[in-house]
Amino acid sequence: MAKKKTNRRRPAKKAKQKKAPRKVGFFGWLLFWPYHLVALIVKGWPAIFRIPAKLAAAGAAAGFFAFLGMAVFYGIRAMPYDLTEVREMPERTTVLDRTGKEIARLHGENRKIVPLSQIAPEFEDALLAREDSRFRRHLGVDPMGIARSIIQNVKRRSLAQGSSTLTMQLARNTFNLQNPTLIKMKAPGPLIELDRKFLEIAVTFRIEKKYSKDEILEAYVNRIFWGHSYRGIESASQNYFGKSAAELTLSESAMLAGIIRGPNAFTPHRYPERAKRERDTTLDSMVREKFLAPEEAKKAKKEPLLIKETAAVKSGWSLNIIERELNEILARKSIKQGGLTVTTTLDNTLQTVAEDAVENQLRSIESRSGYRHPTRAAWQRNPTSTPNYLQAAVVMLDTQTGAVRTIIGGRDVSESAYDRAQWSNRSAGSLFKPFVYLAAYEKGMLPETWVADTPMRSGEVEGAPAGWPANSDGKYYDNLRTSDGLILSRNASTVRVGSFAGMDEVIDVAKAAGLLRKPVRDATLYLGNSPASPWEIAAAYTTFPNKGARVIPYLIDKIENSEGQVLYQSSPLKAVVSRPETAGLVNNLLREVTASGTARSLRSVHGYSLPAAGKTGTTNDYHDAWYAGYTSSLTACVWVGLDTPSTIVDGGYGGSLALPIWANIYRKASSLRDPDGRARYPAGDLDPHLTYENARLCRHSAKRVTPGCEAAGTAYQDKVPKALLPPANDYCTIHPLRALRAPQSEAPVLVRPNTQPQRALPVPEDRPMRALPIE
Repeated sequence: MAKKKTNRRRPAKKAKQKKAPRKVGFFGWLLFWPYHLVALIVKGWPAIFRIPAKLAAAGAAAGFFAFLGMAVFYGIRAMPYDLTEVREMPERTTVLDRTGKEIARLHGENRKIVPLSQIAPEFEDALLAREDSRFRRHLGVDPMGIARSIIQNVKRRSLAQGSSTLTMQLARNTFNLQNPTLIKMKAPGPLIELDRKFLEIAVTFRIEKKYSKDEILEAYVNRIFWGHSYRGIESASQNYFGKSAAELTLSESAMLAGIIRGPNAFTPHRYPERAKRERDTTLDSMVREKFLAPEEAKKAKKEPLLIKETAAVKSGWSLNIIERELNEILARKSIKQGGLTVTTTLDNTLQTVAEDAVENQLRSIESRSGYRHPTRAAWQRNPTSTPNYLQAAVVMLDTQTGAVRTIIGGRDVSESAYDRAQWSNRSAGSLFKPFVYLAAYEKGMLPETWVADTPMRSGEVEGAPAGWPANSDGKYYDNLRTSDGLILSRNASTVRVGSFAGMDEVIDVAKAAGLLRKPVRDATLYLGNSPASPWEIAAAYTTFPNKGARVIPYLIDKIENSEGQVLYQSSPLKAVVSRPETAGLVNNLLREVTASGTARSLRSVHGYSLPAAGKTGTTNDYHDAWYAGYTSSLTACVWVGLDTPSTIVDGGYGGSLALPIWANIYRKASSLRDPDGRARYPAGDLDPHLTYENARLCRHSAKRVTPGCEAAGTAYQDKVPKALLPPANDYCTIHPLRALRAPQSEAPVLVRPNTQPQRALPVPEDRPMRALPIE
């Protein structure tokens, strides 16, 4: 049976299905929208165009996100930089003398900040034409400038032209933008520079956002380096042309703008032709950028550049003291930032006079026959590590206030910086004697009191050996007025005066006067065996003209900041040393020293005739020569000697070595005049104007006389300061009304220091007894 044929349909082949386009999620569009946008646009384009377009879009998207990532990365790194530093620049602290003359600069940088309004407009035009012509139109980074520099560098086949704007340069000069991590990892130089450049751009945008264009430009011209030590336009203008930035001409402005790119390579001090070439190039740029007409540029190119010669600012011996005082007065940050104006008490004219007087006198000493030490001239011909020639020091103060007018620590600070005026430790010699007499007068002694001027007897004065001390002239006197002991600078009588006052009392008076850093507690103290400096002695000697109160020396009168605000104003200080009356007595004796005493050559030889007082000083073997003296307006101490103590010259007394320097300075000081014509340092009356009373006293005890004093021939009539008169019943105990037996050990020449005056006992009229002096 035949099978029924059935029609079986073979399954048809499945048609080839196209993949449905993958759906792009929200974040895909958000992150890669440039690519997807281009893909939609070019969907129907032929493959030859579609594929490159999509690749370009992918590259653009990648670049965009790379840029975004870098912007975030460098923006975060730029945030910690304090933008206030852009306008905060350290300036030099200017030091002026009392007349307003600049004498030094301290701290900070050689810069003086000036506002944009005080800068010549021609300079701004020259700067923009040369460095950043689109400065006022871009946002800190100039794309056109970058493109132009790339083209120029390609043409020149070198990196001859940069693309940094003024704001970018300001960021670079203000902050340290180097990445320490890359440097530590020793990354390739180009990578480090590229990192710094990106950070610089980020900081630049922050600066542009915070400050106006004028503020940015002002900060730039005040911060930029102009060669040598010059910072800022004002410093550059003053040092190159000797004028302010407001007075710059077109030619000068163009030169300063031109040398910014290589200030040391183009400095007119060393390379005037290079500086002139940069000026001309800048003028050409000004014409090209439409800042200047060609005729004006041509005229400016013909002008000569009158460059100021460099001159070092004088420093002197006072700077260390000024710096120390600044550290005490102001916070350290203020000092470091600088920009201060410090008006000192110094007189630059008087300083020069004093320096000349020192050098002339020391040369004269070195030229004397028999002078056996190296001279300064010989040392200069063959300098050694330490100058070993004759030196001197001078400190001059305002008598009334303590303002330091002159300070000299040696012959030349550049040859030896050791400040002998303030830090030397040399025996004061006879300069100390006035303070011994001051202590004795405080104790009750008077100028007319007698004192023996003979070598010591054994046990007479504690710590004084028999036969000591010797008087410089080899002469001795049985009795001498204490006034003559000081006027003639007698050694033996001075030791007895000191013994009467007492060691503790002398030390107390000297310390109150600012002397005796480390007192030597023996009889040599009375003769000035303790060391002192000219600074200390000058201040101590103001005790006598100031009625017993010494001044505290100071150098800084006023400090102002860059805005003219007064940060500090001095206030003169004094310290009480003694009563006005006792200081007045010593003052009168020191006046007499210049008339008939050891300083009489001041009048007779050096011709100084104005009211003055002072005291010479000479130490053992003529190692140190001193003179300290004063007028009503100036007090000065002069020291002459060798750094390693040695005999200067035989017979080298203070009156012949140091006093001539003092006299020379004071003669010239008396002729100085202030702008109003008045004498700058008048030498007025030195009379202490004390209130005196007549009294009859005993020359041995300085007490009221008794008949015994009259019989002994020790009574005298005198005018005594009222405050120093002994009480009416304080009679002489050496010659009492009733004769008393005295201990055999009692010295007849002085009242014992701790003996209280005994009350005189009246003798009955029916039994008169003549008082006999005790031998």
